Amino acid sequence: MFAMDKIWLQDTRGNCLSFDLKDVLAAMGKAALEAFWTVSGVEAHGEALFVTGECEPLLEELAGSGRRVRGQRLAEIAAGIQQTIWGEFKGYESESATAPFVVVIALDSTWFEVHSNDAEMLASVRSKFVNTDPPTWSKAWSP
Repeated sequence: MFAMDKIWLQDTRGNCLSFDLKDVLAAMGKAALEAFWTVSGVEAHGEALFVTGECEPLLEELAGSGRRVRGQRLAEIAAGIQQTIWGEFKGYESESATAPFVVVIALDSTWFEVHSNDAEMLASVRSKFVNTDPPTWSKAWSP
């Protein structure tokens, strides 16, 4: 899928994830805020963007436009999202960069994946979450 290192985020409270996109972006730190992001559904699984919360229309508009948004703005929008069920968020180092340096994927409100070759950023994200092991049944979900 992506030629990058990957971590999984699965922290739960009861039967639900105990975090959402805003928490993943916060764990990534400055890199997330300075990046240029695209928003989309999870094409590899044939799923459209699916989020709930007051900022759902803003993310839907971004996904539909295909345009990039600064990380600070994405973080503001993510603060108004209650739950990310399906979504793919690609972070680019500049507006003109052709390849993302980080990809965050929400899969069926079951876990998030963070793909990147930035070992320092992945370590920062990993340190903020408890369960970062691969799901035991994730191979069935791999495209």
